[in-house]
Parts: sequence; structure tokens; C-alpha cells
Amino acid sequence: MNYTALFFFCISTFAFAQTADTIVRSNRIKVSYKHYTAAVKESTYTSYLYVDPEFSQFVELREHKVFQVNENTTMMQRFVYFFVNYNYQTNQLEENRILPDGVVLYATWQPEFQWEITTEEKIIGNYRVRKAITDCIEMDPQDPYYSGKAIAWYSPDIPIPSGPSRYGNLPGLILKLEYEKNASYYLLDTIEPADGYEFLTFNTENEVEKEDVMYYAHKNIKSVKEIIKRSKNKK
Repeated sequence: MNYTALFFFCISTFAFAQTADTIVRSNRIKVSYKHYTAAVKESTYTSYLYVDPEFSQFVELREHKVFQVNENTTMMQRFVYFFVNYNYQTNQLEENRILPDGVVLYATWQPEFQWEITTEEKIIGNYRVRKAITDCIEMDPQDPYYSGKAIAWYSPDIPIPSGPSRYGNLPGLILKLEYEKNASYYLLDTIEPADGYEFLTFNTENEVEKEDVMYYAHKNIKSVKEIIKRSKNKK
């Protein structure tokens, strides 16, 4: 598919209470997602997907915070910062993960999504979306907290093969991403022009395996610790 021609289409910018139809003619657009991570309202934050005719860039920054759930319970939200490019033509992902101490890890790979596209449909905002299912890729399947299946609701009416986090390669933009065994989910908030956005550039110095940027607990912990030590010695 030629994705260069996708940027003249009718989209709706919405906040569930109100919908406004807008014609967007742009070489670059910004898709904002609300990321709901727990039962505590204060833990919700916004992540961004920037899209152009050749690839997309997803940017997620979650600050370290501690929330009071109730009188006896507190919840810690861990720092997460990464940005990842998805090339539609080559099906290639490229990612920088920035650790809390500022050390940057780099990985590139081709995802092997095995999407099961179902016939189940619903409406999100005023878009018709269809359900697709694949295995969660952000955690080791052996992890006791593994999220199971990733469930994407994509819109065939917005033929952009991308979405939140590292998910894509579907025949439409993912408007909602949720997980089988995890209450966390991404939900589309707005779509708007972003012609002035400059894509973040990659630091490729500390190349690691894809699991070292995707997993909270890196796959190769020993080698990541060596990278952190080496980076600190350079300062």
C-alpha cells in the first residue's frame, strides 16, 4: 500500500463529550492517547504518536510518582521514557529507551506480530473499529505478571498501520490497545496536524537486544549494568 496518499482524509478530534469533524491535509499528524495504568485517576498520562507518510514515532514519558490509593495503601508508578519508530515499508522498529539515570539504550528489530483479526466491531468516538489479537510483547512470557494477549481496536477508516507503544502492521490506526491480564490500556484522545514536529533522533551508541529496551527488567541485566557503568565513567 502507498501510505503517501493517506494524509488527505476526514478525521474527528474528540473528547467523548463532544465531537468535531475536521478535514486535515498535512504531511505529519499527531495522535494523542490517554494511558490508563491503574485504578488511581492521577496515574493517567498522555502519550503521543507522530505520523508521516513513511513512518511513525511513538513517544512515551511516564514520571516516577507515588500515589495514595487509600488510608493504608500507596502505589508507586515507575519512570518510563522511550521513543520508537515504525517504518511501514520495511516493517522495522527502532527504539531508544532512556533509563532514570539518563543512560540511553538502543535496539532495532522486525516485529513478528501474529495478528488474529476478528469480526468483532464497535464504535470508539465516532469511528468504527475492529478487534485484533496478538501476544503481548512488552514482557517476558515467563514473567509471573505477563499481560497475556494484546488486544488492538483499529479503524479501517484511518489506513495508517501504526498505534501506541510498539504495536502496528494492521490495516488501520489502533485507537485502543488493551491487555488480557492487565488493567492498563491506551485510548485515543485527539488527532491533529503536526507539521512543525521534528522527529527525535536516535542515539545508537549502546546497542542491545530488543528485550532490553522493551522489558522493565532487562533481558541481559549484566550487560546493561556494564553499559550504565561505562556511561557513568565517561561523564
